[in-house]
Formats: sequence, structure tokens, C-alpha cells
Amino acid sequence: MAETLNEKRERLGTEMQVARSKAIEAYSSLEQSLAQLLALCVPCDSETAGTIFFRISNTRSRMAIITALLKKRHGNGHNLFWNSTEKLIRETDNSRNNVIHWQAIVTIGHDVDVNLAPPNIWGHNDDTPSLSISDLDAFAEKCHFISGTLNMFLLFLHGKLSPETHGAWLETFQQPLAYPIPEAHPLSQKNKG
Repeated sequence: MAETLNEKRERLGTEMQVARSKAIEAYSSLEQSLAQLLALCVPCDSETAGTIFFRISNTRSRMAIITALLKKRHGNGHNLFWNSTEKLIRETDNSRNNVIHWQAIVTIGHDVDVNLAPPNIWGHNDDTPSLSISDLDAFAEKCHFISGTLNMFLLFLHGKLSPETHGAWLETFQQPLAYPIPEAHPLSQKNKG
């Protein structure tokens, strides 16, 4: 039996909610990684760093603080990596605002579609920006990649990488971080075989 428009609207609405919650969770993981980086740079325990980090609501200020402390504590040896990582994080910060503040808009025409769009209910047209479920999935993937790389950077800075992985990560942290994930990146599925 074919799905009715109402059933499709319900299904897509649920899929949008799931994708949105996964995107928010992925961004939260990225923030946790940044809070841990702050703990390393201050230095302090994770709870103290979290208290400081999550009280600073301006994401640009948080990044400026972490960048200054990272350079003060660890020097300029990872500038290419960090500057490019900081740029990727700024991009995710901008997208995060859309994920959080935009509304799910259901379009019913010949078919049913659901997207996140700015909350301007009377002003939507073909030029209105929007985020699809696949856009949210891509956002979550990008956040997980950045967070995973930051977690490895933390282990690297702590001196806790195994000798077998140290070299690959040292090379990664001496060059700009690129996204989409380059094949040579240690977290790339293609790199793992």
C-alpha cells in the first residue's frame, strides 16, 4: 500500500527531528573536545575547564582564548593545523546556529518535503536558504571528524599516542586540516583499507 501524503509528512518530520538531534549531539561532542583542549592549555581539571568554557557563550571569544592559550603553552609548531582547524570550527559554529534556530518547514505540493529554514513563515521563496536531512547528516559528520581529530590532538599533546600512531598524527598536526576528509588522514575510512 502506498504511503499517503500525511503519512509521508509524519515520517519525514520524524526523520528531520532525528537528524537534527544527531547534528546537535555531534556539535556537543565538538564542544566537549574544545573544553578538553582548554583544560590542557590552562592547565586544570575537566570540570573546571567545562565551567569556564560553557560560561563563555560567544564562540569567537572561546576560540580566541583557546588559540592564545594553545600558542602560549605549546608554541607555534602546529599553526598550519590549528589555523585551519579553527576555520573549520567557525564554519560549524555558523551552521550550528541554523540547526538550532531554524524551523522545520513542510512543503506539500506534488510531493512532501521537509527542511529547516529561517523562521520567516510568510517570506519563504525559492531563494530562502534551507537545510535538508542530508545537510544535517553532513553537518554531524563534519563535527565528528573535527572532534575526533581534536581528541587525537589532545592525546598527541599529552604524549599519550602509541609509537605506531605517533608518526601519522605528527604529520597530520604539521599541515592544514582539510575537509572533506582527505584519504591520507588517519581518520579516513579509505586510509583504513
